[in-house]
Amino acid sequence: MTKLCLCGLQRRYLDCCGPYLKRAKVPKTPEALMRSRYTAYCENDLDYIKRTMMPPASLKPPKRKDNRKVTWLGLEVLEGDISPSDAAVGTVEFKARYQENGQAYTIHEKSQFHLIEGRWYYVDSLSYNLLPSS
Repeated sequence: MTKLCLCGLQRRYLDCCGPYLKRAKVPKTPEALMRSRYTAYCENDLDYIKRTMMPPASLKPPKRKDNRKVTWLGLEVLEGDISPSDAAVGTVEFKARYQENGQAYTIHEKSQFHLIEGRWYYVDSLSYNLLPSS
């Protein structure tokens, strides 16, 4: 059975985000990077998340004493743009749904990305809302 990528594009994992997470390819757009980062969160690949943050981050797994588990439920990309005034700056607006301890949530975020030496990096959240989902 062919494994579909978790990023929501309905493509085979090996033809979508898989090569990025395995370091075989580099995402060519901010949206491709954001989708691959979502896939990395789904797979708990914190190394990939760290490698794609600017500056490369020292991200540590959250310490959870009550064994809460996050299950990622889906990604919807609303808009992805590269700045008309600076081709090395991009943004992606998205909604990511997840469940934790039986409660569903939606993250609605607009993220900023920078292109540095041919690689896109996540820089910061320009806007962020966390909402309970039904």
